[in-house]
Amino acid sequence: MTPLFGASALVEKRDVCEARARLELGDEIFDAEYAAGHHLELPAALHFALEEPSGEPEPTEPEPTRPAPTADREEVLTARELQISRLIAAGLRNSDIAESLTISRRTVEGHVNRILAKLNFRSRAQVAAWMTRRQFDLQRTR
Repeated sequence: MTPLFGASALVEKRDVCEARARLELGDEIFDAEYAAGHHLELPAALHFALEEPSGEPEPTEPEPTRPAPTADREEVLTARELQISRLIAAGLRNSDIAESLTISRRTVEGHVNRILAKLNFRSRAQVAAWMTRRQFDLQRTR
């Protein structure tokens, strides 16, 4: 397996997650779903990760309290929160972020909690997907 975005530390974790998913789903279903996801273009994959509509039919009962993330949401984040969001997108753990910014792990946890609250997200994966899309959009407009 080739490391994702050069983050070889994530490969082992990914392998463990894949093994769990294969155990739960079975090899045939896992392979079919993996192939379907593998062929997604970046914007479609980001929509999926962020649980945004992607032109597909809307579910019968959408979550009314969870607005779709937008590019202008970055305006609600402080410069430090944007910096931490970029590090989350790079795959760093809170302890790694703390070490790289020379702040305490507890301070990072507070920033991460505020990022999740401000963006109305439930997971670091959503922050990473949002930041990746933001960076992708910025590159496209240049």
